[in-house]
Amino acid sequence: MSVSAVLVTDDPAVRERVENLLRESEAVDLGSSVHDLAELEAVVARGRDVGVVLVDANLDGGQGHVLARRLGLTLPLLGSVMLVEDAGPDELAAAMEVGARSVVSLDASLDELVSRLESVAAWTRAATSASGDPVSGTRHGRVVAVAGAKGGVGSSVLTLLLALARRASGPVTAVDFDLGAGDLAPYLGVCPRKSLVDLAPLAGEVSGRVLRETTYQAPGGIRLVPAPEDGEHAESMSAETARAVVHALRFECDLAVVDVGTGLDEPRAVVLEQADAVVLVVTPDLPALRAARRTLDQWERLAVRRRSDVRVVLNRWSKRSEVTAQVVQQTLRLPVAAVVPEGGSAFETAVNTVDLVATRTAVHARVAEVALRVVGSPGAPQGPPDEKDGVPVRGRAGARRGRGDRREGRRGRRPGPDVTEPEAVDAGGSRESGQAAVELPVLVAFALVVFLLCAQGVLWAGGLVAARGAADEGSRLAGIQGVADEDDERRVRERARDAVPEPWGDDVEVAVVGDEVVVTLGTPTVIPGLTLRADARSAIVGEPS
Repeated sequence: MSVSAVLVTDDPAVRERVENLLRESEAVDLGSSVHDLAELEAVVARGRDVGVVLVDANLDGGQGHVLARRLGLTLPLLGSVMLVEDAGPDELAAAMEVGARSVVSLDASLDELVSRLESVAAWTRAATSASGDPVSGTRHGRVVAVAGAKGGVGSSVLTLLLALARRASGPVTAVDFDLGAGDLAPYLGVCPRKSLVDLAPLAGEVSGRVLRETTYQAPGGIRLVPAPEDGEHAESMSAETARAVVHALRFECDLAVVDVGTGLDEPRAVVLEQADAVVLVVTPDLPALRAARRTLDQWERLAVRRRSDVRVVLNRWSKRSEVTAQVVQQTLRLPVAAVVPEGGSAFETAVNTVDLVATRTAVHARVAEVALRVVGSPGAPQGPPDEKDGVPVRGRAGARRGRGDRREGRRGRRPGPDVTEPEAVDAGGSRESGQAAVELPVLVAFALVVFLLCAQGVLWAGGLVAARGAADEGSRLAGIQGVADEDDERRVRERARDAVPEPWGDDVEVAVVGDEVVVTLGTPTVIPGLTLRADARSAIVGEPS
């Protein structure tokens, strides 16, 4: 089986030489060529079987070693080879220092290049086999971003409840990325000394160890990465650091629920773009719906998130609410993924007394029911960025690209009416669903009884018509021939009996009583144990003389 390689370079001459060399080899297949780490991560996230990465040391004006270091932090199980001008001892030492496994010169022969790539690919296979994870195993955790349509819709509380609901499945981290006004720490009663903004000076060098230094063990068995107490420090967070934080979260925990608050800036755009799932929280009021619609339109215009990739949660719904789930769906052109009921006084007390994680209310129970559908399960396929002609299309917060590419990406993501989404939940919640499940068999049984009664009524009415027709036929014959003796009466009875159609002809009684012919017949039944008979009389009128 051939080794799948990915080349990282921005030099067309280098790309052409490597492609021409590897085209002659059956042992190594150059799967794709990318320009930076973001595009490489997109290739791995799409499930491509990547065995080795060939990194051009002269990438981006000599920044190839920096990219190799970041690659080692982000995907430590993916071996890399540095492509250098002179593959000497000093170059090998520099490559090993940044995490690369080997070096190869730009003018290397085909045999030498293939040998280096095969050797590092073998190391990649051994490392991934020992860890039990694929190359992207460091990205096994899921990152779910929770955004609010506007302030006060409850996105912070929902973030904590989703994290609490999923903590039994593995390590769960709640991240407060609402850096200007985050309040997850006060909800949990945590007094942090460090926050996310302390990672800002590290830029893309955020590792799992560094992330753990800003993570606090919170009540309820979840971990918390808090926002700064002073909102003005939010400006120090960069898009590059935000991307590194997302990757570190995937490495450190099975699930990370990130509260991005409201509004949009570059760091939050990166989180929304890189997250595996995005939850938009709305409340049953028109201002929240208008804000949610503006938010979805803005995400699509800036190529941050497609509308169809967003899961809407209707929060604080009650039977008194005039805005229903159907209204939300029609307004946002998205099904409602879940409905969370209003908490009431017990829930309000839990929030105000910093006892949210220890209290159990109807809101906790409802969020626990819908958490798997809204959040997903660890190990689910990662959501890769959109592609155009095989190249990831990113928003303003993504990788650098030309102005024309940005316009093209936006045009390709214009909102449309055909939107699909996972299963929607009725506004009535689980109680209405359970009630419907109980009432359905009763309705079916009632409909069946009504149908049987109607069918029996039709058969009985048909028997009356048949009996009347037979009596008229018998009386007509009796009027013509008269009924002077038993033979005349027998012929009248036979004539009446022959006039009875099927299926009423099996049980027929005909009698001549005075000057009337009486016909009585049994009616077929569709109801077990029921016996019905229909009878009719017809007067005998003699022929005029």
